[in-house]
Amino acid sequence: MRASNWLLGVGVATVALVGLDRGRADARLDALATRVDSLAVSLTDVVAAIESRELPPKSDTVEIGAIGYIRGNADAPITLVEFLDYECPFCQKWHAETLPTLLKEYVETGKLRLVLRDNPLPFHENAITAARAARCVFEHGGETYWQFSEALLQSGTSLGPQRISELAQRFGLRGAQVLDCAVSDRYDAEIQADVAAAAEAGLEGTPMFIIGPSRPDGLVRGRVIRGAYPLATFRKVLDEALAAAS
Repeated sequence: MRASNWLLGVGVATVALVGLDRGRADARLDALATRVDSLAVSLTDVVAAIESRELPPKSDTVEIGAIGYIRGNADAPITLVEFLDYECPFCQKWHAETLPTLLKEYVETGKLRLVLRDNPLPFHENAITAARAARCVFEHGGETYWQFSEALLQSGTSLGPQRISELAQRFGLRGAQVLDCAVSDRYDAEIQADVAAAAEAGLEGTPMFIIGPSRPDGLVRGRVIRGAYPLATFRKVLDEALAAAS
């Protein structure tokens, strides 16, 4: 077993154990969960260093629906579908460190469109509420949605009702209205459809990325990147997908 796989296994197993007892956790266990998420961020750095010269195997491909919130040119030649959990430290790290460069180099130049889908993990207690809140904000416009979504990812584990309300007000929305929507089941069917799609495709954990040619039927068949790989990895896979699409 490669050292990187072993490290990832330890991280996933540790977080899962915390999640199993989350419902009856006391304040001490809550603090431990926060420490585990902090460890996950450090673990990402270790894995990235180990795998900095490696690429996800080309044989690891899936077909998935590009059904979600689109960022960039709808007619871009290639598509990146991301499954995320707003409380996942790996997702937060990728959005802070890797996404800005991809937006500048690929999305803003019309080469790539991004499609965001939800996969809130059960051991992150605020993930489902955050996913609902983002969908509620989309009702007020696509650009506000993306700004709100990124703000959620910058909030760490502070994704409770008060934080959601504060963020909604930051973007000129009524905090109470967004919060009422976020604690309802208005978007649960859509979120669970995303969760089911990820599970059916064997995409366990977050973040998960599928990169492939854009298709008129709304599907993407492409290479899977399982986790927050370094920027160089995404550039390599994206450039290969662009060459294939052309």
